Amino acid sequence: MLWEITDMKGKVLHKGVAAQNFFGQGKLTKADSLTLSLAGFPKEAAQYNFRLYFEDKSYSNHWDFYIFLPRVKKLSTPMAFM
Repeated sequence: MLWEITDMKGKVLHKGVAAQNFFGQGKLTKADSLTLSLAGFPKEAAQYNFRLYFEDKSYSNHWDFYIFLPRVKKLSTPMAFM
C-alpha cells in the first residue's frame, strides 16, 4: 500500500509506503503508523488530504484533515519577568 498527503490543489507534500500490503476480507487490519513533523507543511492553516491506495490503483481511500497553527499573542511592549 502506498500513501500520500496532498494540499487542496493536488500538490503532493509527503508520500511513502505502508508496512501492510495484505488485507483479509471482512477483517480489521492496521496498515501502519505515521508520524510527520509539522515543519514539512506550509506555515498557514489549511486543509489537506491523506490517501491510502494500492500500487495498481485498484482501490484507494482518503480522508481530509486540517492543520491550524497556534495563535501567538504579540505583546505591544517588551516585558521581563524576574
